[in-house]
Amino acid sequence: MRNNKGFTLLELLVVVLIIGILASIALPQYRMSVTKAKVASILPLMRHIKDSYAEWKLTNEDYGCANIFDLGIDCPGGWECSNVGEMENDYWYCFPNEECSGYVYCTPKNDPNSFTIMMIQPDDEGFEEARGNLCCFAGNDEGDKICKSLGGKPIADGWGSTHYKL
Repeated sequence: MRNNKGFTLLELLVVVLIIGILASIALPQYRMSVTKAKVASILPLMRHIKDSYAEWKLTNEDYGCANIFDLGIDCPGGWECSNVGEMENDYWYCFPNEECSGYVYCTPKNDPNSFTIMMIQPDDEGFEEARGNLCCFAGNDEGDKICKSLGGKPIADGWGSTHYKL
């Protein structure tokens, strides 16, 4: 009488198939959670920048091209700040807009076309529905999922992409 100890090929294939199915479900959810955590880490800084820009405007009559050093913003650990107000770390690029009208936008380095987080001043001439808010601008389907997952409410715009007020 033979005493076979071990698994058959069929049993091993079933286990590998189940692990593959579970991984295909879990991996995208994990990536989304990591992205949401990185976005959540930038929101307090952007709110601080928004408040600092508003204070700068009250003091100086307009935004001018205030950089983050003019605004008195200390860069948190892991951030690199330049003298033109650009901030950079391993995940984000953050820039003041070119017209220096008081909004800042941050986009992820690994996929800059997927989404952008913007802080928009209340008196900004563009972005009518977004004035005074943090917004998430989706550039593709992945960005759309991220903006929705942050609890963003869709807003109208004239640019042909989807924007969400956070």
